[in-house]
Amino acid sequence: MKDSPASLRIQLAITMAIFGTVGLVRRNIPMDSLLLAGIRAFLGAASLYAVIRISGRKLSVDRIRSRFWLIVLVGIIMGFNWVFLFESFNHTSVATATVCYYMEPVFLILASPFVFHERITVPKILCVIFSFIGMIFVSGVLQAGFSGIAELKGVFFGLLAGLFYAICVIWNKTIDDVPIMDRTLVELIAVGVVLIPLACFHGDLASLSRMTLPAWGWVLLLGLFNTGVTYGIYYTCLDRLPAQTVAFYSYLDPVLALIFSQFLLHEDMGWQGLVGAVLIIGSAALSDFFSSQS
Repeated sequence: MKDSPASLRIQLAITMAIFGTVGLVRRNIPMDSLLLAGIRAFLGAASLYAVIRISGRKLSVDRIRSRFWLIVLVGIIMGFNWVFLFESFNHTSVATATVCYYMEPVFLILASPFVFHERITVPKILCVIFSFIGMIFVSGVLQAGFSGIAELKGVFFGLLAGLFYAICVIWNKTIDDVPIMDRTLVELIAVGVVLIPLACFHGDLASLSRMTLPAWGWVLLLGLFNTGVTYGIYYTCLDRLPAQTVAFYSYLDPVLALIFSQFLLHEDMGWQGLVGAVLIIGSAALSDFFSSQS
């Protein structure tokens, strides 16, 4: 028996709330980002595979095989998206990192004439302009100037994460003939296979000495639940709900991340940061709306 639309909306809202806690979870894991992203990928792949098996679905092996190397490439891009986001959390507040990450729709708009051969409309241009104004507010340049911003590195990593996410979205559009759960499973495995050896070469294994038993618990939560299980629920909702509904609910992620950062981690963005957050998240939401109307 299929879930009702109301039930799917509740599940989608819950998954967005869980995605909004990734920054909080990262705060409790003293592991270097490359290694953490690799371990997260393997744990996420294991739990997503369990979700696929429990749901009674079968992997589309032939389709995966036909697009295998492109799926692997997208997976590697997704892995570095995680690495940059984790590094952003290390250097700035969860709120600032998340807001910078949500510049991703702006990167998609800027790439659309070259990649999708789409015309950039006036509303989309305004979204880009307001997003960049918001980024100036969020970065803190207006308050401290470039020389006085210790968190600028976190802003830079957050923007890189958003850029890599945009690239991931673009490439994923070219392999939509492979079921989304199937290709995500392969992408997660590819992330682990590439990033863990790279982390070992980079010296990230030394960070394991900082890990405690509670920290390993957070790693398991991040990989098994926040990644695999939550992705499984999210993609089920994606298949059964209208795209505009999913796009609308997706903005619960950054909004809740802001709330969690403010009230649980006591990370105050200040009024300029909040104005910037409203401009960026609002522009991202409007760009999704205008894209759906075109």
